[in-house]
Amino acid sequence: MESNENTMKPNYSVGELYKKSWEVVKKHAKELATVTLIGVVVNVAVSALVVFAIVNNFVDDVSSVVVSSSIAGIVGILAGVFVGLLQVVALKRVSEGKEVKTSEVVNEAVSFIPRALGYGAFVVGIFVVAGIVAALLGPIGILIGLASIVAIVIALFRYAFVQFLIVETKEMGFMERFTTSQKLTDGIYGTLFVAWLIAIVLSIGGSIVGGILSSPFKVETSTGSNVSVEYNFNNAQSVQDFRNDLNKTVKESTKEQFGANYIIKQLITQAISWGIGLVVLGALLELYKKRKSALRMQ
Repeated sequence: MESNENTMKPNYSVGELYKKSWEVVKKHAKELATVTLIGVVVNVAVSALVVFAIVNNFVDDVSSVVVSSSIAGIVGILAGVFVGLLQVVALKRVSEGKEVKTSEVVNEAVSFIPRALGYGAFVVGIFVVAGIVAALLGPIGILIGLASIVAIVIALFRYAFVQFLIVETKEMGFMERFTTSQKLTDGIYGTLFVAWLIAIVLSIGGSIVGGILSSPFKVETSTGSNVSVEYNFNNAQSVQDFRNDLNKTVKESTKEQFGANYIIKQLITQAISWGIGLVVLGALLELYKKRKSALRMQ
């Protein structure tokens, strides 16, 4: 009986998971590349529009720069979530043998954005509250802060599959996706750890390749230094003078960075980064499918 159970256990070899993911990505390279590039273009376009607004004086003072930067950060997160959902939806369709139609993938990904943001806001909210409580409690707060770090690490393992459960068509309660992910990841923390280590190595390699491929498209200031503009604040006689000088510095720095090279460089580096992310997602999706299958057999 024991031997039969062992033969039924799925193969959780991380190497096999990545091999399978790579085979899937190669087989459906055209469809997956199209979906990923759509997301990358949207992401880069958002970034470029924000920079364009600053360059063209749509931002008039330092406070507006702060507000616009915050908005840019939020929109950037939305764009990142959108790209991630595009890839998850496309990979899921491929794994189920469905046709990957770009318009359908985009529509489906957009429909899942509110749900994905809801989970993101929920998680961030928990740690924000924990941070506020830690700050108010002084020395005891340090212990709470350390406990929060441990909690984050545990959460990364327990809820690694929530991203796939978000795009499941099955009706599930909000917390049910967390508990389901916890059940699916129970006992495979070592596999997840190795999978993430490989993901980190691949990301570092991708950054190096991206840097090499985008190196011809240098983003330089008029002084020839790499994205750096110095400004003398010593002449500022008042707070208003300082704010004006700071605002001028931000605009000059942004203006000298912005251009065709900036956009091309962003497209290259992000395309490589998200391309590697596609392979990593594929490996995690394979593990997710194996775990679901294994739990059904028990």
